[in-house]
Amino acid sequence: ERMSEFWSWSSRPCSGRLCVCASILSSSLIPCLGTVPPPRHAHATAFQSDEGILWVHGGYGDLGTPLSDMYCLRTQTASGTPEWTRVIPTGKKDRPSDRHSHTMVYNDGFLYLFGGIGKSTTESRGMLNDVHAFDVNRKIWTLLTTTGAPPAPRWGHSAVLVANSLPRRLSSSSSSTAQASSSSSSTASYSFTEARRPSGALMVVFGGYGASFYSDVWELNLDTLAWARRATRGTIPLPRHFHSAVAHFHRHTEERAPADGEASTDEGEGQPRRSIGRWYMYVVGGYDGTTTHPDMYRFNLENNMWQNMPSPPEAVRRRGHGAIIFQNSIYVVGGQKEKCKTNDIWECSLNNFARPTWEQILPLGEPPSPRQFHSVQIDVVRGVIWVFGGLAERNENNLYCFPLLDHGQHSSMAPSEGSLEGFRYLVNNELFSDLTLVAEDIPVPVHKAVLFGRCERFRAMLGGVMKEAAQARIDLPNIRHDVLLVVLEHIYTGAALVPAALAVDVMCAADEYILEDLRLQAEKIMCRAMDADNVVDLLMLADKHRLPLLCSRCLAFLKPGLPSVAQDKRPVLDELARSWPELATLIKGWTIS
Repeated sequence: ERMSEFWSWSSRPCSGRLCVCASILSSSLIPCLGTVPPPRHAHATAFQSDEGILWVHGGYGDLGTPLSDMYCLRTQTASGTPEWTRVIPTGKKDRPSDRHSHTMVYNDGFLYLFGGIGKSTTESRGMLNDVHAFDVNRKIWTLLTTTGAPPAPRWGHSAVLVANSLPRRLSSSSSSTAQASSSSSSTASYSFTEARRPSGALMVVFGGYGASFYSDVWELNLDTLAWARRATRGTIPLPRHFHSAVAHFHRHTEERAPADGEASTDEGEGQPRRSIGRWYMYVVGGYDGTTTHPDMYRFNLENNMWQNMPSPPEAVRRRGHGAIIFQNSIYVVGGQKEKCKTNDIWECSLNNFARPTWEQILPLGEPPSPRQFHSVQIDVVRGVIWVFGGLAERNENNLYCFPLLDHGQHSSMAPSEGSLEGFRYLVNNELFSDLTLVAEDIPVPVHKAVLFGRCERFRAMLGGVMKEAAQARIDLPNIRHDVLLVVLEHIYTGAALVPAALAVDVMCAADEYILEDLRLQAEKIMCRAMDADNVVDLLMLADKHRLPLLCSRCLAFLKPGLPSVAQDKRPVLDELARSWPELATLIKGWTIS
């Protein structure tokens, strides 16, 4: 068995007072077993989160030729070590030709591959617009016969999956059935139409390069296999390729008039508000043959409206990068800037829907070398970003991961038996909701049974003699809406991503709602956020809220002396030391030394 590099790669907070990021894991070098893919760039990848599998197809190899090989990486193994496997499809019929700069998405047991560029011919210059489906259980490719006028051949485009508003995972029974039938199926008797099941999903394609640079939007209905071009409007992005795109189902509230027969509110302040959700596609950066773009656009997949978002920082200008979305944040990794490659990571928080905010994340451990045309995928179940291959000084085939949730050690990142991950789809969802919490005048639908069973504070509110037990709507005046969503995600799933800059508020809320695990997670994040600028503020916070871990880290940080940038806070420390013997001894040590 061969081994490849596998860096477990953690993020660190950027500078600034109490400016914190969510990653918990420390870095380590772990062997990656199996048959490792040869070095490559501009390959296509997709992540199958229900099984923890990264799929890789094709790309541009070391010999300067396009590839058509296929590999899968099982990130969840009995040994805890990820393992590569060379995938040999059943039969030779309908296999995609050699290609690079193509796309691949995963949906409900199938990979859908589109476009790219391969070996040049007189007719097409090697550019492609075919669609292939790969059955991940039976290992069979099918060249799909689509209807409607297809997109022009292209490469360097993007493709995103737009699923139902409530994505569903394969059940264990359906998965086992598929596996059982795979051993007996053959390409002669196999039918893609019979093997799949309706999902209501779309593959949405944007941009790329063919006869020219494109800025068109196409959708392929994965049930009917019908292509349709979207009639877009608004501020349409300039044509480009080698951009990144992600799809996001955004839940928010809007004003509405009362429906027929519905009573209006008696507060006299606007109309009733309702929770709604829509799919959006976000496009970041790209290249048009002359300019590397520093922009981000949002496309409303319901009304076909493009919107140019407030400009990201100039440092985000890039092409050939990768991007994923996890919960309410877009993460952009690496790429080519105007004059050099980069390996930086930027987070774009979508918590403020009108004005997303950008923040650079500075990793602990050794990050990937600066590179472009690599792949970036997200395991949404375990909250881990995977980065594979790409073009640095040469083609690469190393593998990196970037954990976004606190799962302890890598080998334990898989959800345990009885995992609550499936409850994530019920967070802020009206489905089966029987109670409404209100924070900052924004209603959040919740489920009494979940709150009662998972949170001691809510158990007292809903199951006792408190007035809230009989209410269908509970106002929470002491908590922000975005913090409430983090708290609810933790209650529902046991694992919440704490967004940048919310660690202090989340810690206070966790204190109030008696959520010790969440409180400790926020405390750990603040420990990693510590620097010369904020150490005194963190020490005061730790003393006020009785945070022992943060206290000890702050005292250890201050042991050599008070940083020069914090000298103006010496009186505060002296006052605090009057009732804190350990701090008084530490300060006395400064004077003696």
